[in-house]
Amino acid sequence: MLRDSRKTVRQSAVSMIQKARQTDQGLVRQFRTPTINFDAEDYPNLIDWRAESVTPPPVLRNFDDSALEQAVEDPFFLEENVPAYPCHTQAVERTVQLVTKVSKSVTGAKRRDGVIRNTIKSREKLPKFMTKASYNCS
Repeated sequence: MLRDSRKTVRQSAVSMIQKARQTDQGLVRQFRTPTINFDAEDYPNLIDWRAESVTPPPVLRNFDDSALEQAVEDPFFLEENVPAYPCHTQAVERTVQLVTKVSKSVTGAKRRDGVIRNTIKSREKLPKFMTKASYNCS
């Protein structure tokens, strides 16, 4: 919501974050899927924010309230000041592929976890041959 083009939505996001910071006790967040309002006409209304337990976003931990207020005035503030976290790397794609494959063939959370961990360990022991970095394209 802080990246929305509408200033009112950004202001609403900042007020929710500030309220969450006041009630935050520094405990580990427990993820619980919120109740979704499928009749909502706009994405900020998909969740009833008053009924849900809201915690401050970890990525904004280093931003004080004045920086958040600056994000309300300048929608590009976060884009310029929040580091880009890669989520679509080859390693992530490889892991998603592994988890999907194991989920189809192994039942039970412990067994699935064991197969995934063993596969990753065995891959680490295999010798590494040619990589993309090894090729000289000049």
